[in-house]
Amino acid sequence: MKIDASALIYLAKIDFLAQVTDKYQPIKITQSIYDEVVTQGKKKGFSDAFIIDNFIDKGKITIEKDDAEFPSNLANLDVGEISAIVSVLKTKELLIIDDIKARNRAKDLEVDFLGTDGLLLDSFISNYIDYDFFEKKIYFLANLLLLKSSKVMKLLKQAKNLKKRKKE
Repeated sequence: MKIDASALIYLAKIDFLAQVTDKYQPIKITQSIYDEVVTQGKKKGFSDAFIIDNFIDKGKITIEKDDAEFPSNLANLDVGEISAIVSVLKTKELLIIDDIKARNRAKDLEVDFLGTDGLLLDSFISNYIDYDFFEKKIYFLANLLLLKSSKVMKLLKQAKNLKKRKKE
């Protein structure tokens, strides 16, 4: 699994990175994402940059070299998003990405992707986290991503329906 810069930051901010690195090994980021999130983030004193760097130091997240060439049809995206998409085009891995423009481009290129919210739902569906944990993290994520209440309610409804089925 590869993770884009914004999704990586959100996972650290909602304190879900440990669960992700345990469940979905191996976790990989590109050098561009490392530079954007960790190098620049630490210079600015962002706590999530230090948290992410700690996961890298422990070997839970690995850094891969950027591809030398970026396709021109991705030129209007950020460098981190471009490097993540280009990387998964070659490896066919799942990409965790939240930026709408980047997700649309990934969809056009038939990249397998989820948003951070989808990753939380997947973790609940696979019984890796319980409903209460899922609900808490979704609300926290909704505040960070400014998710519409209809989107949050849809995710919670899906999870509640699955929770009911699990009990049957």
